[in-house]
Amino acid sequence: MKKNFSRILSLALVICVLFSLVACGGTEESKAPESQAPASQAPASQAPESEAPEEIDYPTKPITVVVGY
Repeated sequence: MKKNFSRILSLALVICVLFSLVACGGTEESKAPESQAPASQAPASQAPESEAPEEIDYPTKPITVVVGY
């Protein structure tokens, strides 16, 4: 009886691990190819040179880091 229970429990754990690995993995099919991207969204590498990126003034306030030690 105890041997059957441990086999069933082991099988259930293996199935759970397999399902979690499959759920976390992505396929190339799920990603949209670049050829299907909307024409209004040009990649940054193809942006016109006349448009200079805005400089970001960050941070505007002092940053406080709290370390619990």
